[in-house]
Amino acid sequence: MPIKLSSSEAHKILGDKLSFSMKTNKRGCVLRSPDNHANRGMEFERLINEANEVYRQKGIAVFTKIPTEFIPIRNNGQMVGAKVTHKSVADYIGVFKGIPVAIEAKSTNQKRISYNEVKPHQEKFLNDWVRTGGRAFVIVSFGLERFFLVPWFYWGTCIACWEHRDNPDRKHGNILLGGISFPINRKASISADEVPIQFEVRLNKRNGVLDYIDGLEVKT
Repeated sequence: MPIKLSSSEAHKILGDKLSFSMKTNKRGCVLRSPDNHANRGMEFERLINEANEVYRQKGIAVFTKIPTEFIPIRNNGQMVGAKVTHKSVADYIGVFKGIPVAIEAKSTNQKRISYNEVKPHQEKFLNDWVRTGGRAFVIVSFGLERFFLVPWFYWGTCIACWEHRDNPDRKHGNILLGGISFPINRKASISADEVPIQFEVRLNKRNGVLDYIDGLEVKT
């Protein structure tokens, strides 16, 4: 029987198999740093969840985390892992100023992140979501040092330009969002320095909240 767990819930079940140490990032914010590859998104998820709770309490926005379905893997009756049985289409879905919003969260410890981190079934869902009047974003963490809320229209356009990179009609042009023209990144991946600075969001040094709410104003 599949069970639905968020990564934070999986952490509680798996216990010491998922471990953290404390670190201070370059911007002076203290974070729990994942000690292994499997945990790299867990601290990022915690930051998003805490921000969402602040927004809910203030009546700014409401978001819910969409859990992933797992089948427990057991050894001698003890849960030692989990196998994904149903992939979620986005990590968070909610409402901001009466507008439905979908957010996919991606994290990397590398200098670059591939656009293909958003899987085809997610790409289709986010395209449909925007087409029917919603707003969609990819929120990205680069090593828990820099964070970006990237409008889906930008991310999806970069995917399309890379996939059609041999088409001369796709060689030039910018993306217009919120009255601002952004150059298209024409690579298979993107670095923190290549993401438009307007999409960057920061941790509040006073309360540690990843304050991304202003980025939701962008019409995607």
